[in-house]
Amino acid sequence: MKLGIESVKDIIEVLAWIVGAGSLAFATYTYRLNRSQFNFAVMTSCVDRFQRIIAQLKYGNDQEREQALRQYIDLCNEELFYFQNRYLPDEVIDEWLEGMIGYLPCFDGKGENLNPGCLPGIIEQDLLADYPRIRKAFTVGKPYKVTKELISLIKENLYQKPKSNTALQVADKPASN
Repeated sequence: MKLGIESVKDIIEVLAWIVGAGSLAFATYTYRLNRSQFNFAVMTSCVDRFQRIIAQLKYGNDQEREQALRQYIDLCNEELFYFQNRYLPDEVIDEWLEGMIGYLPCFDGKGENLNPGCLPGIIEQDLLADYPRIRKAFTVGKPYKVTKELISLIKENLYQKPKSNTALQVADKPASN
């Protein structure tokens, strides 16, 4: 059988399709692998930082505890960014939010703290003033009954797109006493 120009072109076209499909499959696999590695690195980094911060909060002197409190708020803000952009699995998000609920204040619509067990100093020193993401996420509007309900409210706040910069700024301002 003799191959003509048209047959050679067809063979090249089929090979190009196969190479292209293989390249797309490889790129998809590589993307998923890199994303998994990134997620793992983020989780490991956050867990390590949390463990150091909690040790300082429990066993440090006053200055170390003050620094650890600020580091904890910064860590929570970073973690909320990861949650907001869905960099982590929902199971991890729920678990970490449950942990945050024990330490961070939750606010009603008037800016009053609903969590009397939050870390001391956060409210008194207004440490969330520079963290609108935390204030927005943890402004739940009403008292909550169970942790799962609160986690759902926080996640709703995180995934909500702001309507305008003005509305976000007004919502993020701490209530004056």
